[in-house]
Parts: sequence; C-alpha cells; structure tokens
Amino acid sequence: MSKLEKGFAGNLAEKFVNSRLTPVIAIVSILLGIFSVLLTPISVPMINIHKLN
Repeated sequence: MSKLEKGFAGNLAEKFVNSRLTPVIAIVSILLGIFSVLLTPISVPMINIHKLN
C-alpha cells in the first residue's frame, strides 16, 4: 500500500500535533476567553417605552 502525500494542511496539522507549544497555546486561549468574559461589563438595557395618551 502506498503512502499518501500530505498537503499543506496535513503538514501543518502534523507539526501542530507534535509541537510542545500546543498545550500552552490551548491554555492561554482558554485563559484569555475567561478573562475577556470577566472583563466585559454587564449592562442592563435601559429601554423606555412612552405610552401615547
């Protein structure tokens, strides 16, 4: 059985899977997401609906 050649995406994925930085990148991205959620202010919408008399 012949070995299939990998394209650009296959080579990139292989390097990403075998890299030591992959867990670091994952942890940093999760921490950035948590930090951005905590940093975003909670705003209560102020909707004023005036009744016509």
